[in-house]
Amino acid sequence: MPPLPPPALAFLGLVLAAAAALSARVAEAGPLATELVRPSFVASNILYVDTGGAFLESRSGAFRAAVVNPGKQQGRFYLAVLHAPSATLVWSANRGAPTTSSGQVQLTPQGLTVSDPNGTVLWSTPSRLGSPVAALRLQDSGNLQLLAAGNATLWQSFDAATDTLLPGQQLRAGAYLAAAAGATDLAEGDYRLAATAADVVLTWQGSTYWRLSNDLRSFKDRNVAVASVSVNASGLFAVAADGGLVFRVDLAPGASFPVLKLGYDGRLRITGYPLVNSSAPLGGDFVAPANDCDLPLQACSARPWGSARRPATARPAHAPHSSRPPRRPPARAYRGMARRSRRRPRARAATAPRPFRTSPSSLRLPTSPPSSIPRPWPASTTRRAAASAPGSVPASATSTTAPPGAATWSETSSSARCT
Repeated sequence: MPPLPPPALAFLGLVLAAAAALSARVAEAGPLATELVRPSFVASNILYVDTGGAFLESRSGAFRAAVVNPGKQQGRFYLAVLHAPSATLVWSANRGAPTTSSGQVQLTPQGLTVSDPNGTVLWSTPSRLGSPVAALRLQDSGNLQLLAAGNATLWQSFDAATDTLLPGQQLRAGAYLAAAAGATDLAEGDYRLAATAADVVLTWQGSTYWRLSNDLRSFKDRNVAVASVSVNASGLFAVAADGGLVFRVDLAPGASFPVLKLGYDGRLRITGYPLVNSSAPLGGDFVAPANDCDLPLQACSARPWGSARRPATARPAHAPHSSRPPRRPPARAYRGMARRSRRRPRARAATAPRPFRTSPSSLRLPTSPPSSIPRPWPASTTRRAAASAPGSVPASATSTTAPPGAATWSETSSSARCT
């Protein structure tokens, strides 16, 4: 084999050096940790590429902390907590400032940070935690915690909810869940699930389009202020400061692990799993709003008699129902009514008979008069009948002359004419 030229040798040396550095970083990264990692820990997607970016899992394996890129796009990587069996993202850190595959997640005694490849910090936990960080722990509930030396909680992801609520997590009055901007963009979108003192509402750009108090599936127990909202195996609950129920929504039985998530499409969905380690949901999810036409900017219209959808002007969900297009039958119904109307005879108004336009002189009649035309009796017969009848009118008063306008017969000619 001939020796390689100097440029090829230089390139081969660079490749070998990069491979050695990557091997050293992978060895430094180590295997997937369970429950705890200590300060000076560093992770990135490229370091944990064999585990899909996951570097920490809970003791039961139900949840994982990872550096992931939703949709496998290469421009946005996030520090996130995943429900491992269903691959559902339940919390994310750097929503508005994604990093790259080589961006680092670093744990120090001062807290947890996410940075880009240049070292610029994109996201971090609060700078003042009160005590140095001793460990990062991921619980079986999906809660990511920073712990002090005595296991005291310095910070936890349950207090910084993004778009998901898990059992054991509370959404305080005045706080909200913010939906993602898209399927692959985890930045905050325009949809919010807010807990207020009076209700639980869904809003779009500040406009309310759904209220828990107006949902027919909800029950109100007391007329007091709402202090927090939570979800568990029994249902969705809005409770007061004393722990008493204000609103509740019952869920399908058998869902021991429900996940409440506000989607980027504005729908609130509660998906129930039989166990925390289950990957297949039970079905029968609670979805709000129940009617798609109540979503903001949803183009839909009334569809009577099973007709197809007609494009409608988008309207805000909070607009009154009078702004919807009026109901009307489909076009084929109009065509059917037109066919039926053509089959019906039209009622004609009574009109005077048309004048007889043919002159009597041009009317030729047969030689013998038809039986349907009354023939005047001969004058002699008329006179004899009148003379024999008692009290009759004298014969001189009887005349065979036809009334004015009536036709008489003349038998003196071989061809009868009207005279």
